[in-house]
Amino acid sequence: MGEENPKSDEYLRDEMFHVYGFDIETIPYYAAIISKSNIKSFLMMIGMPTIVLINYIAIFFCAFRIKFHKNSQMVFYSAQYQKINQILFRTLLAQVIVPTFIFFLPVILIYAIPFANLEISMNTSVFICSLSFYPAIDGIILLCLVPDYRNIFCIWKSRKNNAANK
Repeated sequence: MGEENPKSDEYLRDEMFHVYGFDIETIPYYAAIISKSNIKSFLMMIGMPTIVLINYIAIFFCAFRIKFHKNSQMVFYSAQYQKINQILFRTLLAQVIVPTFIFFLPVILIYAIPFANLEISMNTSVFICSLSFYPAIDGIILLCLVPDYRNIFCIWKSRKNNAANK
């Protein structure tokens, strides 16, 4: 869908050199110029967020369908099993929601700036690099929401502190 555009090349040549220190002739890039006459770029800018939105709708639909289906059958299971099931459900939802707010929403905001006709110059590599923290955040969510992991972590931390104080 993307194609070369002299207007975007002209704008990006200076911007990429001043902000990142790169010559646009040496790196691959895609720059969308939003206008009524450039329908391909408009479709590209609308298409990607639509795909992400459909994914989130599917995730939440399946999660809540499973939740309500399981609740109707939970009367046959023990209290311990019900508790584990509830913890698992909360953990799975947190593993979807937390990264969305911490990582993906800032990237979406940067992605949507051209629609507002704002000329903002900033180094967005911080947002892109923050995506590498996803595995750590995922582990922290598990440590915080699963009581057994949280208890083991607290015991380990207290032993480590006690050893350091001796």
